[in-house]
Amino acid sequence: MRENWKEAAFGMFFWVAMILLFVQTIVLPAEKDRLARIYMPVILKSAQGLREGSRVTVLGVDKGTVLHLTYLPVDRIGRIITEEDIGSGRQQGQKVLAILHMNDPVELRPDYRISTRYTTVISDKVVDIHPGNGPVADIMPVSYLSPNEVFYLMKHGRISLAGKTIPEAQNFDDPLTAVADVLSENRIALRHVIRNTREITDKINKGHGTIAALINDDRLMLGLEETLLEADGLVRDGRDLYESLRESRASIDLMEGYLIPVISVAAGAP
Repeated sequence: MRENWKEAAFGMFFWVAMILLFVQTIVLPAEKDRLARIYMPVILKSAQGLREGSRVTVLGVDKGTVLHLTYLPVDRIGRIITEEDIGSGRQQGQKVLAILHMNDPVELRPDYRISTRYTTVISDKVVDIHPGNGPVADIMPVSYLSPNEVFYLMKHGRISLAGKTIPEAQNFDDPLTAVADVLSENRIALRHVIRNTREITDKINKGHGTIAALINDDRLMLGLEETLLEADGLVRDGRDLYESLRESRASIDLMEGYLIPVISVAAGAP
């Protein structure tokens, strides 16, 4: 009986020690890490190209990831409608709410800039944060979310943001998308340009019009060729004349040197 009691006490002591070790090494550090996490809410006009897990950079340095994306109702002037006013009929649209899981707090100044953009044409979209410049007194009070608020948002799809200061981001599409949008917006004008170009090309190819006649008429081409040949011959004759004059210059100088004294003597010059 005494030996059984010792075995039971040893077993109980072993399991208590294991539980304490588990709590000390896993539960408490995990809870501390959970409480130390920084969840930064950001308002986006569109989440196109973003996904959960997308990179978040501060001045180009990786500082976190996108944890969650959802959209919230807004009123006529773009203000987010609180959870209490959802059924009031004030909703006029939606805006995207992105929860950024940051490694460190971000100190935003009034001239901050947050943008979603592609670093290269074929890369994934990132959220880039430029905190801005200014003294410490100008730092904006960003309202970070607690783990419980983030859990509630991810579970119920809504959250009360009354009284919170939430920064807004700008969206920049990749160059290919921007070009496609420009082409789509100006497709009617592009059709007119293409049709006019096609008509002009057809007229030129079929020989209608002044330019087409100048291009397609063989007589004009032959006349132009003859004119160029005559011009080439004229240039050659001029060059030969110049060479002849330069060669005869020595004879002219010799004659001038001989005739001038003779004429001077005949005229009675001293």
